[in-house]
Amino acid sequence: MKNIHHILLLTSGISFLTPFYLYPQADIHTNGTSVADSSLTSGREMYMKNCAGCHGQRGQGFAGPNLTDNYWLHGGTRKDVMTSIEDGIPSKGMIGWKIVYSSGEVEKIADYLHSLRGTNPPKAKKPEGALHND
Repeated sequence: MKNIHHILLLTSGISFLTPFYLYPQADIHTNGTSVADSSLTSGREMYMKNCAGCHGQRGQGFAGPNLTDNYWLHGGTRKDVMTSIEDGIPSKGMIGWKIVYSSGEVEKIADYLHSLRGTNPPKAKKPEGALHND
């Protein structure tokens, strides 16, 4: 049973293994605004805790796609992004986060992700998916 628990942790996001406190708040900026000084702080905290392991500390992509450009694999509207977070992308190993977060918390994560667009972090993954312009 212990091994199953470890497998579930690993498949639900490598970021569980990387504590949030390892990411300094002042180091991340969104469209020129420090997250520490904005209402996006809680969305950022949830992102760092559960999403950064696959999508990168700055949203640049790692095992998961780059979230800072205008290309989206599963739709780039706010609703599309929220659906992707809530339901996950099981075929890619992403769990549905609605088992962890309320819809209000998912909104904060989606708003944080939107704030990352156009930040062009170093070593970002190449665009994937369809172009989506706001």
